Formats: sequence, structure tokens, C-alpha cells
Amino acid sequence: MALFVIQNQQLHAVSPDTGAAAVRGGAAWHSFPILMTSIADGLYAIESARLHYVNPKTGDIQAIGNHRWRCPQAITHLGGFLYIIDAPFLYRVNPTTGEATAISGEDWKRPPIQMAALDGGLYLIENARLHHVDPGNGAWEIRGDGSWVTGLEAMTSHAGFLYVIENSRLHRVNSGGGYDVIGPAQWTSSPVRLTTLGDWLYAFTDRRLYRVSPRDGHREPVGSDNWETDSLAVMGCVCGTSVQYELEIKKDGTPATTPSGQWGAKNIPIENTSGCDAAIQAGTLAIDFDNQSLKYVAATSQKVPMEVWKTSPVGAGRIMVDFAELQSIQGEGNAGPRYSLRADGSVKLT
Repeated sequence: MALFVIQNQQLHAVSPDTGAAAVRGGAAWHSFPILMTSIADGLYAIESARLHYVNPKTGDIQAIGNHRWRCPQAITHLGGFLYIIDAPFLYRVNPTTGEATAISGEDWKRPPIQMAALDGGLYLIENARLHHVDPGNGAWEIRGDGSWVTGLEAMTSHAGFLYVIENSRLHRVNSGGGYDVIGPAQWTSSPVRLTTLGDWLYAFTDRRLYRVSPRDGHREPVGSDNWETDSLAVMGCVCGTSVQYELEIKKDGTPATTPSGQWGAKNIPIENTSGCDAAIQAGTLAIDFDNQSLKYVAATSQKVPMEVWKTSPVGAGRIMVDFAELQSIQGEGNAGPRYSLRADGSVKLT
């Protein structure tokens, strides 16, 4: 779990606790503007009119697709897709192939434009108004009666709210468009880059990185030194620290052979962990298993498709599962305890 800052033509991985920074890759970031977001397997950034996948461990860059982004204004992710405003259109983008599908007409023409995902929808500020946008068909409606007209700087989402920096102040905004101002008028230097990671907001402005409380807007510097220049982009990401669990498939306490047909929800003990500093508690997970591929995890009253997981077989009855893309799920094993899996790899039993 780290912050990623593009500054002085380089990508830096930054500790959210100490501000210690390590350069990832070479001087590859030259063209402004740069827009960046993250999905669990890595960073995605638009620079020089191209969309790139960025390996958070090495900083290696790979161009995705052939689309030329002529006037990019905002980027976010939702439901395994990227969403990009390339004025005046909103596009849904496959992060693997780069295939871009316009899901709106010429609706988004007036910068500055900010965008964030919240509760299964997209929220855009454009033409000084907050809009809720359906990510499936691009249909939109205005939310609230606020006018975001003076010095709109940044927007992100966290714990059921939008957070908007406008007119030097941080605003906490609900999905209906109502808001309250939190903290003093302390965001007076432009630009401000805003993101979220864990329980905090993080903002980069005036060559400093700040940790910001989403409750009262109090900010404190992360690290003791000023950066050489302002940031071109900043993003909180659990990517690069994904966790693989080796699960041994057991039936009645005996390791299972290669199964045939579909099993019901079975208790699968966590036998071993690797590549993770998080504390793992003993517990069981309820998983459907079919033809050596994981299909679903039972999640209270619903099932989560396994397309959001990465799996690889490691022998009969054993499989490696990467939980990095699973943002949050609570469920109950068959005669097992309740558990919660988070994107940072931690497992909490309740």
C-alpha cells in the first residue's frame, strides 16, 4: 500500500506514514497534463495522448490500445473498467485492451472537470454543477443546488462521500449533492492533487504532501522535506502489494483430489501465506470449486463473480488466489466464522 506521485518527470512510490520516497523507473513523464488512477493490479496513466499501464513495482510503462486522447480531462475506475473524459465525450475503457467506447454524447465541454466513482455511479463536476452519471449508458442528472464555480481544484471519493476542494476549502459531499465544509480555507496554492488511501485523504500542493482527516479536514505534512516541484499526479494504491494465499482444498478434513462437477460452498482453510506483511488470522473461506477453477465466494446473501480474482492452479486440490482486486467483501463459511477481506490483503474475522 503506497502513494504514487509523478513529479520532476519521475514516478515515486511514497510511504503514506513517513513520506519516504523511492523512484520507480526512469524520467518518462514529460507531457502535461498527466491523469492517473489505479486498479488493484497497477496504475493507469494518460500522458502524451496515450493510455499506459504502469507497473507499480518497477515503474515500467506499457501503452494500452491505439486510442489517441486529444483532450483528456479526468480519469477514474469503476467495476473493472476505466472511465475517461476526453472532452466532450465520456468513454468506458477496457484496461487490458484499451478498447474505448463512448457512452455519452457531446455532454462534457466546459473545463475544469473533475470525476470520481462512488456507490456504483460516476460523479462529475462540469460547468460548475455536480452530475451523477450512469456508468452503463452515460445518462446523467444534476445533483444538489451547489455551484462549484470558484477555484475548483480536485475531487476524490472516500467512505461513502465525495471530497471536493473548491474556493480554497475542502467540502464533504453526499450522493445527493448536499455538502458541508470541513477545515479552514487552507488550500490556497494551485494546483492541488487529491487522493485517498486507507482511512485518510492525501493532498499534494505547494511542493508538500499532506495527510488529511476526512472527518474534520485537519492536515499534517507527510515527511519533513519539500519536493523539488509540484506534482503532476498523485494516486493512492494498494497495487504492488497484492497478496497470494495458497489454499488447500479439503473435504471432511482430507485434501481433495481433482474434483469433478460443482461443489457447494466448502470450508477451505488458509494453509499458507506469502508476500504479505499483514497479520493473517486462522479462518476458513467458503468457496465454490469447479473443474480446477474458483467460481464464486459466498458473500452473505450474494455471490461475487471470480472474474475479479486472479487464480492459478498449483497442483491437484491446491490453487493460488490473488485477492488484490477484491475491494471489500463479508461472508460466512459453511459452519465457519464471518470474515472480511480487504484490498490490502488483510483478513479480519468477526
